[in-house]
Amino acid sequence: MRSFPGIKFERGMRVMLALLLMLPALAQAHAKDAVSAPKQEAPAARAATKAPSLPPRPALVFDMRSGRVLLAHHAGQRWHPASLTKLMTAWLTMRAVETGKLRWSDRIGASRKALLSIPRGAAVYGLKFDEKVTVRDALTFLMVRSDADMALALAEAVAGSREAFVRKMNAAARALGMNGTHFTNPHGMHHPEQYTTARDMALLAQAIQRRFLSRHPDWWRFFSLKRVQKGKVRLANRNQLLFMMPEANGMKTGFICASGFNLLGTARRGNVLLGAVVFGRRHGHTRASVARILLEEGFRRVRAGEGLRRRVVELVNTAAPAVNMKPHVCLKQELRLVKPADLRGWAVMLPGFRRALYAEEATEAELLAAGLLGAGLPFGAMPELPKADAADTRVGAPPGSEGDGAEKKKARPKKLGWAGLIWALDESRAAQICARVRHHKTDCRLLSPQELRALAPRLDVVMRKMEERRKRLAAQKARRLAAKRRKARLRRLRMKQKRRVKKRLNVTPASGRKAH
Repeated sequence: MRSFPGIKFERGMRVMLALLLMLPALAQAHAKDAVSAPKQEAPAARAATKAPSLPPRPALVFDMRSGRVLLAHHAGQRWHPASLTKLMTAWLTMRAVETGKLRWSDRIGASRKALLSIPRGAAVYGLKFDEKVTVRDALTFLMVRSDADMALALAEAVAGSREAFVRKMNAAARALGMNGTHFTNPHGMHHPEQYTTARDMALLAQAIQRRFLSRHPDWWRFFSLKRVQKGKVRLANRNQLLFMMPEANGMKTGFICASGFNLLGTARRGNVLLGAVVFGRRHGHTRASVARILLEEGFRRVRAGEGLRRRVVELVNTAAPAVNMKPHVCLKQELRLVKPADLRGWAVMLPGFRRALYAEEATEAELLAAGLLGAGLPFGAMPELPKADAADTRVGAPPGSEGDGAEKKKARPKKLGWAGLIWALDESRAAQICARVRHHKTDCRLLSPQELRALAPRLDVVMRKMEERRKRLAAQKARRLAAKRRKARLRRLRMKQKRRVKKRLNVTPASGRKAH
């Protein structure tokens, strides 16, 4: 076989020339990443100093049977319902079963068109095009696991098509007096024109209880079932209120970025059945904890004969556009942290939370229950302080063993919890708030001005350390992200230069020879 040294030499020179041409571009990319990497810390630093600007979030507590309002906060404000929409889907399904159009044992499925219309990110059962389930199972998974494909299957079984079912939903809403509600789909995924109010959701819950659950008590299982079996797996109900409060017995949760975490919860204590609507919370745990606090306050007001003299139907809806919670829930959660320099007066502390957000939301709920949320009282979350002069807690550690030459295992520092704090109070108001908090079965501590002054320096030290750690972690994350981007850019440049070299040499991948 004949060889052509000139051709091989020329080809090698071209490859070397191409690699030399790559060097300036690679150096420029490296310099660009090196310059831009420190800027990644800026958003986190700004978020730490910026105060949260959350919109007012609706809440409503009411008697499920009489409709008497026990507590209302912006109950007429429009809000995106998210999966609370499925309560109307359940209403129409129960009506179809009660009137005989459907039976619980009927097997139903969803069309290909309906299943393909489910937006990305929706909770689904995983229903196939040719798969059938019973109406009972479909409603169970709809209420317990909030599966969007089950909502579509029930919609087509009841009305024949999704569009016809949505028309039935809006007609039923008008008949129930839900004049601040408009539906566009049966599963609650985001649409700008799908909205409701806390007042309207309370009316729907009352209608479900009055028409169906009072006549068929066994139908409560659709709302109160804590777990459901799917194949070999037991799945938990998304409503965490059922696990937080022994008296809780329903109903439905909802979440999309635009709405935040919503919950319509019910609880029975003796002969009293109360409902609570909570909109716009920033975590699935906090919507349940806030609902628990408000329901406990509702039971307290029933015992004391307190509450508003109006009924739910007498509340007024507003025409203001629905609030978009996406910047506060899915983009950046800004926490309301205590500033030690601002502490003054008497204070109420709510200890024992795992996260700062849990402490902040529970503290806000306590102010709402006390009717003081709009009074301008400062509140926020603070880290629980470690005990001063903590000694070695290792079992069997002899005194003075620190100086011996034996190797010691470093005691793992205990992870600190979080507490909520309300300050700038006088003594009587602080005592009243703390007594109310204890009625809600939440731990509470009163702090005098002297105790608050003694706490401030230690709190300042802990929060400075936390801020330094947060900045350090943010810087590490920024460096990792910059390195990842740099590697991706270099990889793209190498691939691009390889394609250019192959194009110039006109080499076929199979033979590695010049094409003729």
